[in-house]
Amino acid sequence: MSEPLRAIGYWRCPENFVFLPHPKELVDRERDIEDRWVIAEYLRSGVRLHSCLGFSHCCFRNGPPDEEMGSADLTDGIWVWPEGLPVYVERYAVRLPKDFCLHARRQQQVSVTPEQLEALQMTPYSFEEWIYWCCSNRSNRWLAALSLPALPVIKWLAKRIKEREMREEEREYVVE
Repeated sequence: MSEPLRAIGYWRCPENFVFLPHPKELVDRERDIEDRWVIAEYLRSGVRLHSCLGFSHCCFRNGPPDEEMGSADLTDGIWVWPEGLPVYVERYAVRLPKDFCLHARRQQQVSVTPEQLEALQMTPYSFEEWIYWCCSNRSNRWLAALSLPALPVIKWLAKRIKEREMREEEREYVVE
């Protein structure tokens, strides 16, 4: 089995309210506009991995129409992200992990063959790295308000996510 795809750019919703950020918690207005554009273009060049039945919506008030946010997950074969992530990077200066940004600048364009894409469609996502990064880079004010010891909680969540992924994989083998 191949390595899980490294998930980035997934935001808080009712099911994962504590562990994922709201994009406004990662805004960095000091970030160079040209660099944001380069990263956003790389994100747009991603290959459609999975499509959803409806459009996503922007988490910022007065954001773009839902159609612009997309309805799919995109990938470059290593990372996976929601189709609307370039909007957050370009318009709202949302930061992404340094590892991803370096990777995107080096690659400049996504290149995934149809054979690779077929294999990637069966590859699980790993949110662990994204959750850790967000926890150490998001607004501390929000975590302090929750009065949670962040690292133990994040480690607990990462373990539960991994266990759930393993159970889902086991069910897939039983069904097939």
